[in-house]
Amino acid sequence: MASPPIRRALKKFRLFRSLTKEEDARLMRASATRRLARGEQFAGAGHRAPGLCLLKSGSVTLSLGNGRARRVFRVVGPGESFLEAPALSRSSSPFEIRALDAAEVLTVPSASILAVLWRNPRFAQDLVAVVAARAMLGLRYLHGTTLPVAARVANHLHAIARASKSGACQVVLPATKTILADQLGMKKETLSRALRALSDNGLIAVNGRRIEILDRAGLARVPVNGG
Repeated sequence: MASPPIRRALKKFRLFRSLTKEEDARLMRASATRRLARGEQFAGAGHRAPGLCLLKSGSVTLSLGNGRARRVFRVVGPGESFLEAPALSRSSSPFEIRALDAAEVLTVPSASILAVLWRNPRFAQDLVAVVAARAMLGLRYLHGTTLPVAARVANHLHAIARASKSGACQVVLPATKTILADQLGMKKETLSRALRALSDNGLIAVNGRRIEILDRAGLARVPVNGG
């Protein structure tokens, strides 16, 4: 039977709240937790996904490409899932996954997820919604590569604000400016200049990783106006 820490962690994830007690117990028995040190690789690109992964603590980066061409696609924080699509398709993952700081990853095998998926329509709907959100993230990521620098940053901030569960027009960057710059395909200095330009135009106010959006409509129009 799964250990108590795994039981407590699994119930924190919104994706699994529709499971019956029997389904929950079955998934917990099949799941495994792996602890990662800062900078440690969890999985390499091109390897088959071990299953659907859930981050219990810490943070990890999902990166695409190799060497100098590598770019951070997504920063995963506590309570979030990743590798949903590769786990469902039982295919290889395009991501290199590495701990940004000390982290714990809970992995639920693909076979166990699929077994529950066919029996629980609510869980199927929740999982489809997550996979669709990941697909939209990929489209936004691709779209962002076509935008000017300031527009790229504005588009990213607007997306974070839109995804926020609170109504406040303040966002907290999920990682350092170095990681965010890599995610947006620019140097850290370029990112700082772009944030300063948006601030000078009265669209945002920057305080470290906390950014207050002063003009949400104006920020949304930056990509259209070309920055």
